[in-house]
Formats: sequence, structure tokens, C-alpha cells
Amino acid sequence: MKKRVFSIIFIIAMLIMLMFGCIAAPWTYMFLYGKYVVAEPKRPEIIKESFPFTLVYKLKGKKMVIKDTMICNIQEVENCNGIFVQ
Repeated sequence: MKKRVFSIIFIIAMLIMLMFGCIAAPWTYMFLYGKYVVAEPKRPEIIKESFPFTLVYKLKGKKMVIKDTMICNIQEVENCNGIFVQ
């Protein structure tokens, strides 16, 4: 009887460890890969750029036009555990 209870507890513990390993292993791999293998990116050559755009749409039968310029600034790019963020 004690042997059967121990076997059941052992099987449940192994299943829990397997489930945890399937969930944690990919995240652990990504963390270690990003931390020690991926090099820091170079600073971008273009750090400021402007993009003119025109938006045309109809609202209640009236044609609306918006003309503007989008200005993009890149301040810094850093490696956050394998994911490059601004």
C-alpha cells in the first residue's frame, strides 16, 4: 500500500516537473542566448528622419484631407535579453 502511494506521488511529481520544464525551458534558453551570445547592436547612422504623409478619407460624404510630417527620433537601441528595444 505504501509503495503504491509513493509511486503515485512520484508520478505526479514527475508530471509537474515535466510541465514546469516545458514552460520554463524556452524562456531560460532565450534569456541565456540573449545575454551571452547576441552582440549589442551598433548605434544607427540615421537617428532622426521625417516622413511626409497625406491622409484622405470621407466623413458623412465630405472629403477630408490631412497633410502632415511624422518625425522619428531614435535615441538608443539596447539588447534586453535577446530582444532589441528602443
